[in-house]
Amino acid sequence: MPAITIHFSYFGELFGGSILAEQVFSYPGLGSTLTEAGLKSDTALLLAIVVIGAVFVFVGNLTADILNAATDPYLRKET
Repeated sequence: MPAITIHFSYFGELFGGSILAEQVFSYPGLGSTLTEAGLKSDTALLLAIVVIGAVFVFVGNLTADILNAATDPYLRKET
C-alpha cells in the first residue's frame, strides 16, 4: 500500500525535475519558459505553468487514492 502512494506522489517531483533538467542542459521546454516568464514578470504565463504543475500533482494523488481504495479491503466502504 505505501508503495502505491509513494509511486504516484512522485508525479510532482517528475514535473519539477523535468524543469530543472531543461535548465541544466539548456533544452527548450517548460523549464526555460518558466524561467523566462519569471524574469520578464509575465504573471499570466507564470501562473498558468504553476496551475499545470498543481493539476499534475493533483492527478497523481487522486490516482494513488483510487488505487489504494481499490486494492485495500479496509478502505472500501461496505454498506
